[in-house]
Amino acid sequence: MKDTLLKCKIDQSRPFPLSVELNCPAREIHAVVGPSGSGKSTLLRSIAGIHRPDQAEIKWDKHIWQQSHQGLFLPPHKRLVGSLWQQYSLFPHLTVTQNIAIASPWKHHRRRQQINQLMQELQLTERAHAYPQALSGGEQQRVALARALARRTPLLLLDEPFNALDRPLRTDLLQMTRSLCQSHRLTVLWVTHDIEDAFLISDRISLLRKGQCMRTDSPEELVRHPHDLYVIKQLGWQNYYECEIERIDHHSQKIFWQGLELISHCPLPDGYRFVWATPASAIQVVKSDCAKLNTFKATVVCSEIHAREKLLRVRLGESELLVPAPWSCPTPGEILHIHLPPEQLYMVVY
Repeated sequence: MKDTLLKCKIDQSRPFPLSVELNCPAREIHAVVGPSGSGKSTLLRSIAGIHRPDQAEIKWDKHIWQQSHQGLFLPPHKRLVGSLWQQYSLFPHLTVTQNIAIASPWKHHRRRQQINQLMQELQLTERAHAYPQALSGGEQQRVALARALARRTPLLLLDEPFNALDRPLRTDLLQMTRSLCQSHRLTVLWVTHDIEDAFLISDRISLLRKGQCMRTDSPEELVRHPHDLYVIKQLGWQNYYECEIERIDHHSQKIFWQGLELISHCPLPDGYRFVWATPASAIQVVKSDCAKLNTFKATVVCSEIHAREKLLRVRLGESELLVPAPWSCPTPGEILHIHLPPEQLYMVVY
């Protein structure tokens, strides 16, 4: 396990409640995900020193940035932080080279070397003498990122800097950012409301809701063990239903739902009201003679085109599920058989 470098514990009641504890090991890319108003940006601004919470303990390695009970508060310019915010704030009267150079701690020849390297890494060499108003949104974002990297700080804070860009460009820039942060050996904390972006480049994800950290885990663990309905909704799953359960053993239970009996081979979290949930991609359309557990007749309602796949909406009992569309897409009213794999029938607390 990498050594923990950033330790952050914040507790405030004004201007809105925020109670978060966050620890980041060295060179981790850590995403903070949540809806607007959940406290994401306030958390980042507190670490940067732009916002001063009522009660906080913020440390970087052995350096104390804020310790409220002792009255300690390190101003922003003394913190080892590079940052990139939603507004790039490039200086309109400076060229690309000059905008990057203004953040560099080096002088003369070493500064020129650093700037040339950053412009090459971020594919900005041909735009070296351009002014911000002549740049596209993606180019402006790369200049702002280069300027943040030029500070040569070990911690980089990103506050939704990619959101204004279209999906293909945003994906390219996210992957470029991950590669650069790894090569520069940076610890990264960034906030976004888009969990798909977070899954793309993050080592761990913290889910925030109404100023509270609901869960911190790797993307893989969030999918394999969602545990909570809030996580299911953040993952974008639409197949989830309240049910009654009967435990079989530590990792299995019977599910009683709308007159049907299903079997789940997923762990049961602590709680007393449960929902079963599964992603659409896990459900299989099978032949009528399939003898697997959790195989049922379903009626096709309609087909739907989602961002990256075609899905069928089918009626099972009194509810509707989303399932992958087979090659020969059935028509509404047609009967087909679906299989819900027990190992992907997740139990979460309602």
